[in-house]
Amino acid sequence: MPPEIVQCKPHGLACDWWSIGVLLQEMMTGRTPFSGRTMSDVFKNILNYTNGGSLTFSWFFNANAADLIRKLLIVDPNLRAGPKQAMGHPFLATIDFSELEMRALKAPYVPTITGKNDTSNYNVEELEGRESFEQDFVIPKNLRNAAKRIPFPGFVAEHDAGFEQFVLTEDEDQKFEA
Repeated sequence: MPPEIVQCKPHGLACDWWSIGVLLQEMMTGRTPFSGRTMSDVFKNILNYTNGGSLTFSWFFNANAADLIRKLLIVDPNLRAGPKQAMGHPFLATIDFSELEMRALKAPYVPTITGKNDTSNYNVEELEGRESFEQDFVIPKNLRNAAKRIPFPGFVAEHDAGFEQFVLTEDEDQKFEA
């Protein structure tokens, strides 16, 4: 989550570019840039982050990738890299974005999926023996009422097998008072 969402401030598409920076860091290093024992710790790390100051990359890490991650993880959303800066960045120079937009590129890896409940492509070794994930999702006091501001309370997003269409369906278990 970008700082503007953690702080419950107004936000726009720049928060998605922050998320891409976090995802890129996780995919390339196997670690999130803002880890913590609890969600409160993660939120504190995000709020205490200073533009690239706490990001460290090993000497063999791709310099262009590190540069893009730092530009995507700028605290001020007005200064954060957006679509033009990201798509024009040297790290992504080999991607033909017009082909990507037309869905004409072939995926380098397509996992085998046997059905909608197939989890065989996930590594579950680290989850074995855990009885609950509740300790991972402690919500800070200042964000406990944030759920009341969710645009579609009581609904969950579902997708079809092609991941092309999202439908909101009523979820009785997730309803709460607004």
